[in-house]
Amino acid sequence: MSTDATLVSRMVVVAVDCHSHLPPVIEVAIALANAQRLAVYGLCIEDADLVSVSRLPFTQEITLSGAKPRALQERDLQRTLAGFSRRFRQLLADRAEQAAVKYSFDRVHGRRQAMDIGGPPHSDYLVLGQR
Repeated sequence: MSTDATLVSRMVVVAVDCHSHLPPVIEVAIALANAQRLAVYGLCIEDADLVSVSRLPFTQEITLSGAKPRALQERDLQRTLAGFSRRFRQLLADRAEQAAVKYSFDRVHGRRQAMDIGGPPHSDYLVLGQR
């Protein structure tokens, strides 16, 4: 006879944003999931504050390659965030498949500090990508 507790999916949640250094965060999540025989749930959080700031007419960015200020365009920022999300998803998929770990992925728009980033209510571990 099964109970609700046995039907609950158990997992490792790995939450990142555009400031996270992806490879080590993913490696930790995959290693933990593999050791505990859990699935991995990847959550990519797109920073709503950064997108809001890009809409201001006086906002500028300084790139490392050019070292000159230029206008920060929302369209360019959205493209960069989408690229980061694709890269995270691909790295997560590659590492999960190599380790034979099940995984899923979501991309959300919001404020990381204000989000309930525990993932699904029955996650066992939470791995946060930090700066």
